[in-house]
Amino acid sequence: MPKPLTILLITAERLVRADLRLGGRAPDCQLVSQPRPAVDDLPSLVELALRLNASRPKRVLLLTTEAWTQTLSMAAGAAAGMAEEEVAAALAFEAEPFSGVSAFDSLATSLPLPRTADEPQFWFTQIAASQREMLEYVVSEAGGSLIGIAHPAGLPVAIHDQAPASWQRVELWPDSVVCLRRDGRGPLHTHVINTNPQSLTWQQDAEYWFGQFDPPELCETLVGSDRAIGFGMEQADGAQHDLADEAVIRRWMSGWAQHALERRAEVPILRPAPKTMANSTRLAIAGMIGVAMLILCVGHYHWSEAAAQAANQRVAELRQPAEELAQAQAEADDLERQLTTLNNQVDRMQASVDACLRAMDWNRRRMGQLLTALAASDPNRLVIQAIDTRREGIRIRGISRRPETANQLAARLATELQPLGLRVSAPDKEARFVMDDGSPYLFELLIQDMSQFGQVPEPPEAAKETVDPADAPKEQQEVSE
Repeated sequence: MPKPLTILLITAERLVRADLRLGGRAPDCQLVSQPRPAVDDLPSLVELALRLNASRPKRVLLLTTEAWTQTLSMAAGAAAGMAEEEVAAALAFEAEPFSGVSAFDSLATSLPLPRTADEPQFWFTQIAASQREMLEYVVSEAGGSLIGIAHPAGLPVAIHDQAPASWQRVELWPDSVVCLRRDGRGPLHTHVINTNPQSLTWQQDAEYWFGQFDPPELCETLVGSDRAIGFGMEQADGAQHDLADEAVIRRWMSGWAQHALERRAEVPILRPAPKTMANSTRLAIAGMIGVAMLILCVGHYHWSEAAAQAANQRVAELRQPAEELAQAQAEADDLERQLTTLNNQVDRMQASVDACLRAMDWNRRRMGQLLTALAASDPNRLVIQAIDTRREGIRIRGISRRPETANQLAARLATELQPLGLRVSAPDKEARFVMDDGSPYLFELLIQDMSQFGQVPEPPEAAKETVDPADAPKEQQEVSE
């Protein structure tokens, strides 16, 4: 069955919506476009582009020249051992003076390029992080899901119908000139020049960069901006493509549709943020854990009761009528000793069963109160991300808007859990510096069991009483600055 995909192209001159159905040899493409209105807000432009077609989108790919892109270098060895996210964050600081996007409000991605110089090169793309949530909301309100955001430059395939193995292309966009080169199945070489195409100073830079390769079989020029018409490179036997031509933009959109869904893209695409677990899901998981523990406790109780009944039945069999004791006086002493031994065993078993039941009930109450205390936290100030068990205790990890919120959570848990034999350590906090004040803050708490095995204290009177969860007091509002 064909898979639907919607591509939105937003440039300085036009808004284009392309609805494609993939699965066949040539994707079915429906195009609708209009001139760009005098609006600078990107989410509003996306909303206008989605309304160009009355059908509800499914998966949406946004290609916009509002995203800033460039090829940047990093000192040799500096990127060694760094994850892709860390490389993108480091490049955001280097790009801040040129892109005008603060590194602390940057949503960025990068791809390593084939190494042709001493320093490694990266293809870098970024937008303001504050825009992503609004863009995802606008697309979801239209009925679709945003699968990526990218600059429209850099389609890694030739646009020509019968492209040879070796090709190169110059793409002219309102704010940049992008040079591409590929030989057969080799890697894609990319060079970005941040300048207006009408400023012909870029041509010398492009010719110098292309000069490091052998002459290609095909040279292309793609005009992505009306302001760049007539300012392309003079390339011999070159194919000229203008996105204002419907046939060209259809082939171009089809190429993007097939490339954007690949697992390892050759163009830096900003993917949507991972979905966090909803509070209702957390409560459901906590409830299932509680039910599982209850089933285990009930099963163990029935097993212990059956063992006690079997022991009592054995005792009854040993107490034969007095007539049999008179007839078997020789066995009376031996049976009496056996009876005494079994009674001692029964008493020890009963004591063990009682201690086990108390311990299980105590632990069930403690874990239930711990989960209740965590569920009472204000989700607008902090979010519990993970609860795991280690040898040293129970580790709770989460994220908060303010550093004092984690301290207040630790203080409240320490007060509520101290009567249960649980000790709460001071939280470890780490500022993520997404916002100017250092927020959000990652925190980690360690809860240790201070009771000894076999020494189960009596639960407090308040813990013995059955409390309806609906009547439980709400956590007091945390003090705001």
